[in-house]
Amino acid sequence: MKKTLLSFIAFFAVALFATAQVNLIENGDFEKWTDGKPDNWTTASSAGNATLSQSKDAHSGENAVSVASASSNKRIGYKEITLKAGDYTIKFWAKGGQACPGYVPIKEDGTADGNNYKYGDYATLSATDWTEVTHTFTLEATTKLSLVIMNPKSNKDKGY
Repeated sequence: MKKTLLSFIAFFAVALFATAQVNLIENGDFEKWTDGKPDNWTTASSAGNATLSQSKDAHSGENAVSVASASSNKRIGYKEITLKAGDYTIKFWAKGGQACPGYVPIKEDGTADGNNYKYGDYATLSATDWTEVTHTFTLEATTKLSLVIMNPKSNKDKGY
């Protein structure tokens, strides 16, 4: 069974689709914000550790999220979710530097399994034009995880 995660359109727009194209990701377009944070893009674990800000420089819609650069790799993380075994595809639009999509399993105690991040290939992005990024991964069993997109320390502020 193949599912698609359309992620990060507009400095980030994300959606997770099951085979029947039912969207499983809420606020994948980053249109909804509460107290200066994008709804559903705060993790209880340490999976999401980036400084995020709302941006009007969107690929589509009104809003986007901007991920600040730092002296270490930073990740934007979607709230912890449980996915069934199967194939998943993350798709998103981004610009500026590089982006590396993936996920991290969440342990029983609610923390990210820091030794087990699963990343796809680095995507090299245009500084001015939006680039679509795609990454497919397979889960062998039902897994609680946080979807992440890593912003390498070598990047300047970037948007999704």
